[in-house]
Amino acid sequence: MTKSERYYDADDDESFPTDGTVDGGDRLLSRTENLYDKLGRVYRTKTYAVDPDDGTVGDALVSDTWRDDAGRTIKQQSGGSKVFSKTVYDGLDP
Repeated sequence: MTKSERYYDADDDESFPTDGTVDGGDRLLSRTENLYDKLGRVYRTKTYAVDPDDGTVGDALVSDTWRDDAGRTIKQQSGGSKVFSKTVYDGLDP
């Protein structure tokens, strides 16, 4: 899993917290997590709701990707949606 975060540096001190605390008005602006399968491909992305006023993290929108045995994307669903897309491959893999 990888987690990506963006912060607002209110005091322009160039020292962002590494222990998870935010000081001096610095606050979290966004958070995204990517989960990977055994082959290193992203199969789930979580995009969290973040309050820009205080950096409070809320619920996540989850996007999923399914692959066939050849590694081709066969189904995708975007976060917050009940709609998904499916792909069918006709023929042999080149």
